[in-house]
Amino acid sequence: MSMNRVQLIGNIGKEPQFDYKKEDTAVLKFSVAVNSKVKDKKTTEWFNVVAFDKLAETLKVYLKAGIQVYVEGALKIKKYENKDKEERLQVYILAHKVDFFGGKEQKTANEESHEEHPDEFSGD
Repeated sequence: MSMNRVQLIGNIGKEPQFDYKKEDTAVLKFSVAVNSKVKDKKTTEWFNVVAFDKLAETLKVYLKAGIQVYVEGALKIKKYENKDKEERLQVYILAHKVDFFGGKEQKTANEESHEEHPDEFSGD
């Protein structure tokens, strides 16, 4: 048996970036800061998250910088070449489910299709 599942709870950094890519595919990119504490030292880890299609369309309405989210998805690694033709790796989370907190009620967005769009996430 194999499994690739990631779960995060943290706060959105910058405003999410929404766009349409090839053949009207909706794409939403955002970063999530997860704080932790080891002994007396606090650290923050940043995770890039990408959502596609209906999930992206739904999330663009609700997600804003600073709000707390729960993200469930799969860890993805994409190879690309930068402008200097050097090979780089881009690590991100392909979101399957996002719950967001705050306001009057908790909201949940689930991706109806788990179809992957690996070429849609660029390393910029």
